[in-house]
Parts: sequence; C-alpha cells; structure tokens
Amino acid sequence: MKTKSSIRHLSEKRVWTLVVLGGAVAAMTLMFAGCCDECNDPVIVDYPPAAPTGVYSITGDARVDIYWNANTEPDLDVYNIYWSYNADGPYERLVTVPRHSDSFVDTDVVNGVTYFYFIRAFDLAGQSSGDSDLIFDTPRPAGVGLVLHDYLGQNTVSSGYDFSANSARGAVQPWNLATTDVYFGSPSGVPTLFGYGPSVGDGVDVQDYGFGDLDIVDWAPDILDGWSPSKRVEMIPGHSYVVQILDVSGYYYYAKVFCQTVGNDLVVLDWAYQIAGGNPELAPGQGGKR
Repeated sequence: MKTKSSIRHLSEKRVWTLVVLGGAVAAMTLMFAGCCDECNDPVIVDYPPAAPTGVYSITGDARVDIYWNANTEPDLDVYNIYWSYNADGPYERLVTVPRHSDSFVDTDVVNGVTYFYFIRAFDLAGQSSGDSDLIFDTPRPAGVGLVLHDYLGQNTVSSGYDFSANSARGAVQPWNLATTDVYFGSPSGVPTLFGYGPSVGDGVDVQDYGFGDLDIVDWAPDILDGWSPSKRVEMIPGHSYVVQILDVSGYYYYAKVFCQTVGNDLVVLDWAYQIAGGNPELAPGQGGKR
C-alpha cells in the first residue's frame, strides 16, 4: 500500500522527470530551431549573363558597324565578339569590349566579302552567356559628291559612270562607252538618270526608291520588282535610286544613288555599289540574321 509520502515521492520523481524531459525537449527544440534558422538563410545562385539581344549591323565602305542591346546584369564584365567567313564556322574571337559597350566597328574587312558575327557576354566570375543571334554583313564601296554632266551638253566625257571601274571605286566616263552603267541628261528639260549597258538601254535597270537619303536603301528590290520599263527615271533632289546591272557573267550587281542637287547641266550624287555578284545588300539595315 502506498503511503502519502511514497505518493509524494513518486510525484516528485515525475515532476523531476518531466523537468528533465522538458529540458531535453527544450534543448532539442533550440537545436532544431538553430538548424531551421540556418536552412532558411537565402541561397545565392550566381547565374551566367543572358545572351546579348537586338544584334544587327550596318554595312559600310570597308567597315561593318555592329550594334546590340546592352545587358543589365550588375556583375557584367565584358563582351566577346566572334567572326567567321562561313555561317557554320569555325569562329574566332574578334575583340573583347567593356561592359558598357553596345557597339563595335570592324574595319579589318574587305569590300565584297561576307562576314558572320555573334556575341557572348561574360560576368566577373568568368561565366559566359549563350550565343546571340548570328548576323552577317558584306561591306561595299561608296562615295559622295559624284558630278555627272548632261550628255547633251558640252561635257559629254563626264556624263556617264562605271560603278565597277578602278577596283570598284567607280569612274566618270563618256555616256556611250560599253562599260558605262548609268548616265545623266535632261532631254526636254527633264533631268534624267539612264540605265545603259553593252548597248543603249540594255543590261542596266533603274528605279526611284522615293524620298530619303542613301541609307533608306538597305536591300535592292527583287530582280523583277518595280524597275522602270524605259530604263530611265527623273532625277529629283532628295530622292534615292536603285540600279540593277546584269553583268556579262550572268550575275546581277546592285548600286544605289542619292540625288543631292540638280543644276542646269549637271547632277550631284552620293552612291554605293555592292561588288559581290548576286548580293542585294546595300545596307544599313537590321543586318542579315540566320
């Protein structure tokens, strides 16, 4: 039989046991709580930068201007630009430019040769983005202030122009030479640009591209699209024009001109000529993308 003292003693043991167990539970609670605090700490993941976007090029004379949207990562370091002669590579690093850059001019190019480019971004940890869009560009010769005289006037020796002469730097020459591509005259008082070729009006097409400077013509129109049936167009200051030349090799070559001013017996033009046969890129533009 249990006495009061024994019950009291058992109760004390139970209290003591609960205290001990309670302490252990508390300790365990604190221990697990500590683990949870550590587990709840934010985990920082250093992701690589995004691939540059909005990549395009502007075609120039012995130069290619490359543009892109600047990345926004705070730990961005540099961009690498890669190039190749072929879309499928192999590619070489062309240049490394600082993080704040959004353009680069490649002047180590040859007119009439097509170049392919893409860009990668790198962060401070050396992590690389994926490749940007692949673009391509074909630089071509250009000039400003070309003066052609009226072939019906006194200066017939300077009335025509051969875009491909002198290593594609062009040459002013008489209107009726077989190598003349275009010539200028004002029959009936109307200033006119004529297409020429091996014989008058044969082999060269022209069309008025509309009001705007030379840069509005990025790609020549389709071979059958919009060319003047008479192979002549009125010269209007502020308008740009496209020229399509069917070469004896069977290739089409393309040029563009901008009418600066028209005088009594002359016209002043800016021009660009794509020396790569069959290539309609006269650009600028959003560059080719593949």
